[in-house]
Amino acid sequence: MDPHALQDWPFTTQATCFRLNLTDADDGLALAVGGYFVHLVSTEPLGCTMRLGAVAVAPVDDDPAGATGMVLPPGVPFTMTVRTATDLHAIMNAGSATGTLFLTKVR
Repeated sequence: MDPHALQDWPFTTQATCFRLNLTDADDGLALAVGGYFVHLVSTEPLGCTMRLGAVAVAPVDDDPAGATGMVLPPGVPFTMTVRTATDLHAIMNAGSATGTLFLTKVR
């Protein structure tokens, strides 16, 4: 699904909401094919790292290899298209941090 079309997708009776409580340990959620709005609620400014299909690992300072995935800061909505059913993994980026990742499947 085109991310621009997803951004303008109307709220309908088909919308489904998912919740993933995050800590500094990887957690995962099986996702079906579709378009999702993703939002992190946390007081931790470093946010979380998300990864599709494998365990998420928070990036480490000055690591030349980096960490596979993407960082999502709290309070910043993100649109995501899942083209093949897979697991979404996420982990908070700071030790002992907590947060809640909300996903709304709109299509």
